[in-house]
Amino acid sequence: MEAVRALSCFLDSLVHQTVGADPVAFARHRLFITNALLAGMVGVLAVPVFLAIGGRPDGLALLVFAWLAAQAPIGLFLSRSGNLNAAHLLNAFALTIMVVIVSLRSGGANSPALVALMLIPAEAALHGSRRIIASAFAISFAGLGLILVLPQIGLPLVASSSIFAGVFAAAMIYGTILAIRAQSLSRISQQIAKSSDGKYRLVAENMSDIVLLVDRHGSVLETTPSTEKILGLVSGSLTGGGLFRRVHVGDRPTFLKALCDAHSAQELAKTDFRLRVGGKEAAAVDHAWMEMRCMPVADDDGVPGEKLVVVLRNISDRKRQEEQLLDAREDAEKANHAKTRFLANISHELRTPLNAIIGFSELLRCPELGDLGEERRDEYIGLIHESGEHLLLLVNDILDMSKIESGKFDIVADAFDLPALLRACGQMMMTQAQDAQVKLLCRPDPRIDELVADSRACRQIMINLLSNAIKFSKAGDQVEFGSRLTDLDHVFYVKDTGIGIDRADIPLLGTPFFQADSGYDKHRDGTGLGLSMVKGLTELHGGKLHVDSDLGNGTTVEVRLPIKGDLVALREAKSKPALNDHGSEEMGNQKRAGVGS
Repeated sequence: MEAVRALSCFLDSLVHQTVGADPVAFARHRLFITNALLAGMVGVLAVPVFLAIGGRPDGLALLVFAWLAAQAPIGLFLSRSGNLNAAHLLNAFALTIMVVIVSLRSGGANSPALVALMLIPAEAALHGSRRIIASAFAISFAGLGLILVLPQIGLPLVASSSIFAGVFAAAMIYGTILAIRAQSLSRISQQIAKSSDGKYRLVAENMSDIVLLVDRHGSVLETTPSTEKILGLVSGSLTGGGLFRRVHVGDRPTFLKALCDAHSAQELAKTDFRLRVGGKEAAAVDHAWMEMRCMPVADDDGVPGEKLVVVLRNISDRKRQEEQLLDAREDAEKANHAKTRFLANISHELRTPLNAIIGFSELLRCPELGDLGEERRDEYIGLIHESGEHLLLLVNDILDMSKIESGKFDIVADAFDLPALLRACGQMMMTQAQDAQVKLLCRPDPRIDELVADSRACRQIMINLLSNAIKFSKAGDQVEFGSRLTDLDHVFYVKDTGIGIDRADIPLLGTPFFQADSGYDKHRDGTGLGLSMVKGLTELHGGKLHVDSDLGNGTTVEVRLPIKGDLVALREAKSKPALNDHGSEEMGNQKRAGVGS
């Protein structure tokens, strides 16, 4: 086996390097060289064998031996030059000369050696070129002409029956060698074709694209096996009009236009479309985004025909990423716009109290004004104090919002009296409500004595909600706030009859720095952090913020905190009578325990 492997490597090395890339041409060269070297060895080694068996060879025998030995130089010529055409013609010329001489010496037109002339074009057929076959036939036909003409011009014929057996034996051996070459070339060609087909199928089945052969109308003629893996479809489901039927109705004009453009312009065309994947024809299935590239292909004669090669690639993930990037860009633009508006608002909110503090403090220290009087001085000091408190409130709101967003706002849960907290918040906002001529109604649910939560956070939530409700109410409107109990939540709410909010803006409420625009209402002061803080503090408690509003019809904001007590306490709380409409407290009109005017 080692010797055979070494011999095979040696024969491979004799093939000219210019044909190494073509496996079929490589096989043709290797077989020709192998056959030529083998024939040369037979021609050389046959001489001593003939001497030992038959004695001294005559001239015809020597001619046959010389022809066989001449095959080796022709094979080496092919190895050095790589010119298979010239090698075949040299071999045909040598065989023709040998047959002509043997025929003239063995009976002319009656010589059995004429059979060997048929081997010349047969051998040329192994080359695979019609031109070489025609040339070999012409050489053999010229040899036949010489055999017929030369005796007519006086060349004597020698009939020697002793060489008939040798001629037939040589012809049989040479024909057998040709048959072996033909069978070997056929086997190698089949192996190469099978290997190429296997490589093609391996690539086609594992490629990430679908390759189709279609006509100009989109009818699929051939498809690759990757269809099943990529789209979950059997390859045959796209043949004929199957591909067109699966294209989304809205994308069919684009699909057909790309095919038409590729065919008419004879160049690459591409487009994107949605393709229905999986399931049966009538089933409600998903659509995948496909990128299509189509290119016209030429027929066997090189003339552009009616067929196109279409390459489909699933780009659904890329489309989703593009949509996500677009949404992220829109969100970033909205956030940037909101922050710009926040800076404009906060600059106004900060400038107003700062101007008051600086202005009135300069009046107090101005010696040119003389004695302002105790009453005027107390008024200025009060305005400075109010402006400072307002400024501190703004700064605290910003800092608290920053803590909530960064997750550093600590929630300290403890039991506290919720009705008392609601009344206290209403009392704190009474001055703002009176200035806006808005009536406050407090309706706490008597079933809720205590609430386990962060009382400071709940106070801030209620104050922000009441402040917004009063701010966006008109003179004579009413703001109702209170609490109630559901199966799953403690709810405290603020309901106003003010200008309301457009329903399109409700999903954006709670976004930092966002302020809804009523359209016809004048701009309201504020930083846009109120509802953001309310939402953040509610979510820190594990609760939810719900807003129900309509433009011009008021707004209801509910804060729902989950109940974490046991079922017995919940049943006892539900067993208490609910407060009727006559039990509501009008802030500022009644003086009862815990309620101020």
